[in-house]
Amino acid sequence: MSFSITKTQAQLVAAKKMQDHCELQQVALLRCSVDGAGPVIVPARPTPLAVSFRAEYAATDNGLEVEVIFHVDGDPHLVFHIDVTILLKYEIAAGFEPTEPHLLAFSDSMAIGDAWPYAREFIQEITSRMGLPTSPLPTLRVVAQDSGKRRLSSGRRSA
Repeated sequence: MSFSITKTQAQLVAAKKMQDHCELQQVALLRCSVDGAGPVIVPARPTPLAVSFRAEYAATDNGLEVEVIFHVDGDPHLVFHIDVTILLKYEIAAGFEPTEPHLLAFSDSMAIGDAWPYAREFIQEITSRMGLPTSPLPTLRVVAQDSGKRRLSSGRRSA
């Protein structure tokens, strides 16, 4: 199983153009909160996680800052919530002036992909420390929208 962010062909082209003109300079854990009911007392099988995510961005003088916000819920038997925000700072190449569609398409796809491994590791580690038997989050893919399907964006997915 994998998570997918589906984009139109135009959005993928805009995101790729932005990606070709920027470099990731910094990744940082900006915020996190964890609430749980405590460790499982009886052995349990790993449970899937419900994950939602979104990106917020701001252009800076010579770059781009993107906050990728992840929200994780356990299944009804394992009551816990994790909120984690990963901050990504990118340097934009001199001479390239991204448009709003570049910034939006990049932030809502490629930047989420850049933050994904950090969020995956954090979520896996924190659920383990909480004593919760969870399945690891799968890989994340950015895919082209099929012409007959509606656009999916950042939203709720289950792993």
